[in-house]
Amino acid sequence: MLYKRSQEHCRNHTKTGELELGSIRPRYIKSAARSLLAQYADTFTDDFETNKRQVEQLAEVDSKRIRNRIAGYIVTLIKIGHAREAAEAAEPGEEVTDMEM
Repeated sequence: MLYKRSQEHCRNHTKTGELELGSIRPRYIKSAARSLLAQYADTFTDDFETNKRQVEQLAEVDSKRIRNRIAGYIVTLIKIGHAREAAEAAEPGEEVTDMEM
């Protein structure tokens, strides 16, 4: 239900030719992943398979491809968050190297 409006919006812009090019992921994937991560932050991990099952349970997604793209973007957001936390925890002047992503 949360994603149907985004998908309709994307389809309408595709028909009228107003679709912006250059996005790696569509906005509805990014917004869906961010909203799920904000609502259920403690249920998601940096494991794709786990997140895939969580997205399937928590959201009404039309296809496997969309579910997988949302789960993959959640993994990316979590890994970025871990990298930022490590960089902030480092002493000033100390360079953070060899981030495991």
